[in-house]
Amino acid sequence: MTCLDAKSGAVVWGPERTAKGIVSASPILADGKIYITNEEGVTSVMAAGPEFKLLAKNTLPSDGKTLSTLAVSGNRLYLRTPTDLYCIGKN
Repeated sequence: MTCLDAKSGAVVWGPERTAKGIVSASPILADGKIYITNEEGVTSVMAAGPEFKLLAKNTLPSDGKTLSTLAVSGNRLYLRTPTDLYCIGKN
């Protein structure tokens, strides 16, 4: 992952590694965080900002392979696998 200055195109930081694996889903920005999910069901969570900060790596159960992009609704994230739909958020 690499962060560029939108005006000049200059590299702010990067390249940096997220969870190892193929990524088919689009990265998303929600609540000041960038979420990237790979095909093995591992979601890397980074702080959106001027320095690279990996906040978490979250892994679905072993059958949690996915090609889906996380969806955001209110304060919840949704992630679809071939067999399940996960809702992640606070009550």
